[in-house]
Amino acid sequence: MLNQLILVGRIIEINSEDRTVTLAVPRSFKNAEGEYETDYIKCKMYREQINPVSEFCILGDIIGIRG
Repeated sequence: MLNQLILVGRIIEINSEDRTVTLAVPRSFKNAEGEYETDYIKCKMYREQINPVSEFCILGDIIGIRG
């Protein structure tokens, strides 16, 4: 079985020219100060996968990406 990554987060940026989507993914545990941290991950889409994202999704929507 190959390694697999699943990200679930809110869209904070859609860039159709570069075919990238930036997600804000919250961590499931608290840091030393007792707060949840958020990671900002830029995801590259291949071929025409960016078209449905830019057409049907808006900023703040929750999506899942598997890769």
